[in-house]
Amino acid sequence: MIRIGVALVTATVAASCASIESESANAASRQVVNIPIVRPTTSDPAPAAEVMYQVMAGELAGQYGDLEGSVAHYIQAARLSDDPRVAARATTIALYAQDDDAALTAAKRWVELTPSNTQARQTLGLLLMRSVDLDAALPHLEFVVRHTPGATSNGFMLIGAALSQEKNSRAALEIMQRLVARHADKPLAHYALANLALSAGQDRQAVEAADKALAIKPVLTEAWVVRARALLALGKTQQAVATMRQAVEIVPDDHALRVAYAKMLVQVGRFDMARAEFSKLLKQNPDDPDLLYTLGLLDLQKQQYADANKHFHRLLKTEQRTNEARYYLGRVAETLTRLDEAINWYSQVDAGQYRVDAQARIASIYAKRGELEQGLAQLERARAAESEDSAIVQLYLAEGQILGEANRHQAAISLFGRALNKYPGDSDLLYARALMAEKIGRMDQLERDLRTILKKDPGNATALNALGYTLANHNKRIHEALGYIRRAYAKRPHDPAVIDSMGWVHFRLGNYDRAERYLRRAFKLLPNGEIAGHLSEIMWAQGEKKKARAVLKEALHKEPQDEYLLKLRARYAR
Repeated sequence: MIRIGVALVTATVAASCASIESESANAASRQVVNIPIVRPTTSDPAPAAEVMYQVMAGELAGQYGDLEGSVAHYIQAARLSDDPRVAARATTIALYAQDDDAALTAAKRWVELTPSNTQARQTLGLLLMRSVDLDAALPHLEFVVRHTPGATSNGFMLIGAALSQEKNSRAALEIMQRLVARHADKPLAHYALANLALSAGQDRQAVEAADKALAIKPVLTEAWVVRARALLALGKTQQAVATMRQAVEIVPDDHALRVAYAKMLVQVGRFDMARAEFSKLLKQNPDDPDLLYTLGLLDLQKQQYADANKHFHRLLKTEQRTNEARYYLGRVAETLTRLDEAINWYSQVDAGQYRVDAQARIASIYAKRGELEQGLAQLERARAAESEDSAIVQLYLAEGQILGEANRHQAAISLFGRALNKYPGDSDLLYARALMAEKIGRMDQLERDLRTILKKDPGNATALNALGYTLANHNKRIHEALGYIRRAYAKRPHDPAVIDSMGWVHFRLGNYDRAERYLRRAFKLLPNGEIAGHLSEIMWAQGEKKKARAVLKEALHKEPQDEYLLKLRARYAR
């Protein structure tokens, strides 16, 4: 039931405060709005009594979830009353009820009673825009632009934020363009249009509008950022980076701008350049926890472990993001095989997003040192201490993985079975058990678990791909396998695992040319051992044995212990 505040009215006092959960005309989000209910401003006692009746009836209807009735009563109250607050409340309730026609009626009355109210004007303008009456909407939004406190540009920012929430982005862009045309000399007007165009996915228009803003005011950093983001969305990475670099050169002391530039460099994989920018920022702000954290991660990515260690230790001293610092100090120590030190750091991660993984890593270290039972006991204690179901499931998954790595596949399957008794139907547990069952040839269990996932979620691309690939890999029901993989591919056409499956199933079907195209594409996206092995097998099947051996040799150089690749080498040697 949706509750709308009740107006408490006595015989002599007609006003009190009431609130409703409302949807403002310019936002999809809902918030509590407080509007006082007052005695109608009229000298005629009969209409005043009628207004109060309609207000009370509207409030009571809202309390009992009858939004349609609440809207009807409040619209009638707005017609009878000269008080703009009644019209405002009628508008608010109609918007909450998603009744745009009633909201438009109420908003017109609100503006009629208080024509200088910018909120009323903006609400009416947006409602007229929703009804695609742009000519009627424009004067009201123009009023907001001219009368919003502060500079004219503040009004553009206000309207731009409102329009970005509208479903009809085409109409929103058109009316913003009309407004901007009336104020072509205002850089923030063009910036507001650029920002709106970017949010609507009109990236070229965003670049053009940002260029106009920057032509008037080159130091408008917000416009540089929008321009770069739009270029990035258009796939013009080099131009996007050049835009941000130019912005930083023009406004070198803008900290937020340089942070945005550095983050974009990370986003596009320019890690060395990003590290240089973050280092400059850190010199200016040596105790900034976010900068220390980001630099530590970049150090790890570049395998510069001494620098990473230094940055995470400095982060720890700030007493902020302490659990992240401890976790990554553990990662550094583990990578450098300082395992006791790693366990010590991981043990101190007691909250946050890494606490579960920290426990799993402790258990994994024990298992790798030959102390499997101690590792399993660690995970059991961690589960007992957890209260979140999702975390408990992740700990079960971690234990199953450790058992699998120890070749205790049946024990892992039994573990997942016990977990599923507690969390029946959990897709992650079902998927993990299915993959473990495949390790010991239990195709019946694999199919049963994957089909259970697909029964609940027929479009689950991970399960579709796993089922199709497994059937193809075992050379069973190949056309059925192709159907599953096609469905997964329709969901994830750029996923290298799914592309690999498409190549592999076509290999099983004898479509070697098509198979090779898919596998080359998958290998370009993810050059791992399994895909390399598949590509090598395609070449071998087509008689290109020298090429097949060359691909295999390179894959083994990168992954010398890969079991599948080693089997291929033995087969080719025969």
